[in-house]
Amino acid sequence: MTVHTRWLLIGLLSASACRGATEVAPTAATPAPGPTTAVPPSAPSDAPGPSVVARFEQAKIETAKTQCAQLLSALTLAIVQDGKCPADIDAMVARGLLPPPASRHLDPWERAFTIACAADPAGRDTAPRVRSAGPDGRPDTGDDVACSEP
Repeated sequence: MTVHTRWLLIGLLSASACRGATEVAPTAATPAPGPTTAVPPSAPSDAPGPSVVARFEQAKIETAKTQCAQLLSALTLAIVQDGKCPADIDAMVARGLLPPPASRHLDPWERAFTIACAADPAGRDTAPRVRSAGPDGRPDTGDDVACSEP
């Protein structure tokens, strides 16, 4: 017996074993398979469906909101401790207000959050704000994720 014949025989035996394991005797509720009831198998698709992609994007937005709130807390603490707004997230990491590395504090789209503080009339930094450019990566558009002190 050649190798090719042996593999063919193994394939036929495996196929018949599979058919035997999954065949169901026809009943009135389940008609016997025939040419009119056979459904051709469809090719498997590796591409995720639209609802999966939409849920994944929504999860990224929710993650960005959580990260934004955490960064805002650290930014508020920096202003309380130092009386001024740090220059950026790297400065907050260097100060020990956030755990290193600074690259850990990227948004879900792997871009840096921006921080800013408005000054009050006396020149003190107040009203901290944290912002992600969102899914489109462009700042100041409708999909930005932002948080600020009330």
